Amino acid sequence: TLIDSLGIALESFNYALKQIGEPPRSISEIKKFFGRSADRMLAGLTGDEQKGLQAFEHYIDHQTKRAESLILHAGIRELLK
Repeated sequence: TLIDSLGIALESFNYALKQIGEPPRSISEIKKFFGRSADRMLAGLTGDEQKGLQAFEHYIDHQTKRAESLILHAGIRELLK
């Protein structure tokens, strides 16, 4: 893992859920679905395929807007050089 994306990913999941009228989820609730793709995670979090797909669109929008604020983990820049 090169980029510290966990915080923004968690933020994006809750942003997406909010956009479709779902309540926010705790970090532990979201982490239960780690290992799946984001669209599958949202389907699992909502318990509904269609809602999960709707939320995924919002997730992608939020991730795109926040991409420039991602930071590399310590030492990665030097490693890549």
